[in-house]
Amino acid sequence: MGCWMGDGEETACLDISDISITGAFVATQHPLPEGKTIRLELYTSHSARPVGIKAEVVWSRTEDDGDEEAGMGIRFLELDEEKRRLLLELAELERARSQSP
Repeated sequence: MGCWMGDGEETACLDISDISITGAFVATQHPLPEGKTIRLELYTSHSARPVGIKAEVVWSRTEDDGDEEAGMGIRFLELDEEKRRLLLELAELERARSQSP
C-alpha cells in the first residue's frame, strides 16, 4: 500500500506493509535514523482526504544489512479511536490480499 511520508524536511510516496495497530514496515532505500518522528498520510476508500498519523522510526536497515528489504520499522503515536479503526481495517485488508491466490 502506498502512503505519503514526511519528516519535516522532505516528503515522499513510499510503500507501507506489515501494518498492525502498533506499527508497520516502510520500504525505502534511504531509511531515516531511529528515533526520528514522521507523519504518514494514508488514503482509504472511505475518505477522499488522507488520514494523518504520527509515527516514530524504531529501527532501520539498508540493503547492505543482508538479504532483507531496505526500509524501516515505525511505531504509531497518538492514535485516537478513528485512527485505530483505520489501522485495523488496513491490517485486515492487507492480510486478506496476502491470502488471495
